[in-house]
Amino acid sequence: MNSGIPTSVCLLLLAISVGAQTSTSQVYKPGDGASVPKMIKEVKPVYPAGAMAVGIEGAVTLECIVNTDGSVSDVRVTKPLYSLIDEASAKALQQWRFEPAMKDGKPVRAIVEVEMTFATTRREPRLDSPGVYKIGVDGVTGPTVMVEVKPSYTQAARDAGIQGIVTVESVIQPDGSVGDLRVTKPLDPGLDVEAVNALRKWKFSPATKGGKPVPVQVFVELTFTLK
Repeated sequence: MNSGIPTSVCLLLLAISVGAQTSTSQVYKPGDGASVPKMIKEVKPVYPAGAMAVGIEGAVTLECIVNTDGSVSDVRVTKPLYSLIDEASAKALQQWRFEPAMKDGKPVRAIVEVEMTFATTRREPRLDSPGVYKIGVDGVTGPTVMVEVKPSYTQAARDAGIQGIVTVESVIQPDGSVGDLRVTKPLDPGLDVEAVNALRKWKFSPATKGGKPVPVQVFVELTFTLK
């Protein structure tokens, strides 16, 4: 599914949040006489291999304080996407540098909000491609599982006693192989990867439309249970 190279990791300075008080100094929002911090050094996050492996794409929103020396502190994720991506985004943001906000000619601390977007390169028909059909629509029949491979437990998940279901959305190709996919209901980063790795090995009799094989969207639940 993925080439392993992010096609876009877009980082956008968005807006300034409401002011707050800290134990050391006031934190401002530009607009009350304070200017907007200007980014002078951007560090792009590393796309976690585990997140790419399970097809996770989207945006993470973070909030941080730009200090009077332009450094970043108090980074927190306000709109998470996926634990591995959230961690990578926060780590990158901690390395950003700014020209600080100014108020009355002096540097002041200010809160800023940042959005980081992650996307992957795909070679196969995407889940949202117009050429991918849905079961039951316009006479499309569903595929049938011919070969099913059970996912493995990671030792870390076993030790932590993690159980549950990983839901994966996928395209079943006209030859019955598994194409583009993404995790739509994650459970644990390690188990998510194991679920995807297992599903890639499944084989199907393909979906059909008018008697001809067609690519079709399916949702597969893979269950992890400790015995």
